[in-house]
Amino acid sequence: MTLGRLLGTEPATLALAGVQDELAALGPVLAAAPIDERARAHTGRGTVLLVREAEGWRIDRGLLGAPTLATPEQALAAFAEALGRVRRSGLADALGRRARALVLNELARCERGLADPSAVAIEVARARATAVLPTGLVVELVREADEWRIDDVHE
Repeated sequence: MTLGRLLGTEPATLALAGVQDELAALGPVLAAAPIDERARAHTGRGTVLLVREAEGWRIDRGLLGAPTLATPEQALAAFAEALGRVRRSGLADALGRRARALVLNELARCERGLADPSAVAIEVARARATAVLPTGLVVELVREADEWRIDDVHE
C-alpha cells in the first residue's frame, strides 16, 4: 500500500501540497513562453532534427534540411548518395570529351568504392577519420559542429 492510500490522498495531490501558490505564479510565465518542441528521427542515412511550429513539424537543418551526419558511416553514405546525384545532374553535358571522361571515371571509382558504405573500414581519431575504399581511394573526414563531413578524397 502506498503512502497516499494510507493517508486517503492521491500521490500527486500529496506531492503538490503546499506549492499551489508557486505553481499558480508559474502559469502566466509558462503561457507567455514560446513553445520549443524538438525531436530526433533516426533514418538509415542519419538523424533528422525536427522542430514543431504553429503549422506543424519542420526539419531543422541547414541547407535543404539535410539529415545530421552523426557518424563517419553516415557521412560516407550521404557522400555515396550525393555522388549518384552528381552523375545524374547533367554535369557531363557541360564538359569536353577529355574532362568528361576524367570526371566520370573518378565519380564511378568513388561510387564503386562506396557501393556498400557500411562495409568500409573507418579509423577514427578524435575529430578526424580516414576511410580506405576498396578501389584504393582514401576518404578523409572531419567532425565540424557535431557532424561528420568529407574533407578530402585522394589516392
